Amino acid sequence: MYNFKTRNNNGNLQNNKNRMSQKMIKIKIYIDAIILKLNPENVSMQNIDYKYDSFAKNFEQIYKNGKQVWELKSNSKSVIEVCQFFKYKKVPINARLNIAERLIKGKKLAKEKKNDFLSEFGISKSPALDYKNDKENFNLANYPLKVAFDYAWENCAKAIHEGEKIEQCEKYLKDIFDLDTATNPAFQKYADLLYFKILLGRLKAEFHKTDEATNKNNIQKLRNVFRDLNYYGDKRLNKKQIQEVVNAWFCNKEKNIAKKKGEEISLTQKEQDNFSLAMQIIGQERGGLKTRIEKYKTLTDMFKVCASKFGKQFADLRDYFNEAYEVDKDLHLVPAFRSVDNYEKIVRRDKKDGDEYVNYPFGIVRFVDPKYTSKRCPKCGNINVSRDQKTNVVKCNVCKYETKVRDSAETNNIHFITDGDQNGAYHISLKALENLNNK
Repeated sequence: MYNFKTRNNNGNLQNNKNRMSQKMIKIKIYIDAIILKLNPENVSMQNIDYKYDSFAKNFEQIYKNGKQVWELKSNSKSVIEVCQFFKYKKVPINARLNIAERLIKGKKLAKEKKNDFLSEFGISKSPALDYKNDKENFNLANYPLKVAFDYAWENCAKAIHEGEKIEQCEKYLKDIFDLDTATNPAFQKYADLLYFKILLGRLKAEFHKTDEATNKNNIQKLRNVFRDLNYYGDKRLNKKQIQEVVNAWFCNKEKNIAKKKGEEISLTQKEQDNFSLAMQIIGQERGGLKTRIEKYKTLTDMFKVCASKFGKQFADLRDYFNEAYEVDKDLHLVPAFRSVDNYEKIVRRDKKDGDEYVNYPFGIVRFVDPKYTSKRCPKCGNINVSRDQKTNVVKCNVCKYETKVRDSAETNNIHFITDGDQNGAYHISLKALENLNNK
């Protein structure tokens, strides 16, 4: 990303103003270049049909560092749309509004559409909830590929041991991902691990709510499933250690079946920690089984490329918009005093060792943001004053303070403010002092 930070070493204020203006031009060029790539004014959720081939045609394989990797084609759809093929992905709200403002200025977007611009992206729908509410019209083709795959995969996995199998789910996995749930070893293993997780959660939640026979039955089911599980250990706990930890937990539960809650035998903290670790290792292994499905792994690799580009482009936009804001703010700073010979010329600050300054023959000029300085009441501090254009008299609409010529013997500073110009200068000076105290 282009580095827009510069330093003024020659004290030439007019040149510095020109350089700041040039910075702003460069920033806007970079912003417009990214917006052109994103093509936000032409994207829509209506353009997405959630087909595997429609997603894959946006990518090509290239050789990079001796490896074959996926890359977005130069003529691919906008990354905003391509990401939605895989999963629901929101456009950051600040980026949405800033892009909308740029398009409005370029007369490519109507003002009334600003708040809703790109808001349709990232609104998620739940297949499980939709199926529950309307089974007849339920269709997995109406969801992003990952969302539909996850739902179909989970439904078929649960149905192996218990639960309702939705035929459409099995057909979807077969047609789109070439996955035969009856013969695929990775899927079968996932189903066993998932059932173990379900039984374990059920036993934990219902142990003190169910009778002894039900608890014994649940533990026996868990033992049977765990005995047949095909899983691996890791460096933290190997397979043998996991078996010992989990069996110790089963034994503890069996001993406590006939006991009341206050009488139960508790595991030591180390035993509890080891059991939690064992469940974590088994869970991680379950989570990695989907990537053994070749077409799903390919799909995921493609999405990572697209998501990376999506993240980078919007991160760059955020940085450029922030930089543009800072440069614009600097261009409109004013000195902490107003004199005829330098007020209009001084338009920015320079930084050295954390201090804001511009060298002048008569000393240092400090700069502050003049926002609201003329509208603030010098007595109560509220930003609610009226200014008479003819007499230049300022009157506060809150505390009713009014500027006028006062006795010079009065010592309070605000008593020396006689008109609106002095009121503005007074608050500019206060801001400069506040900035000094905060350094």
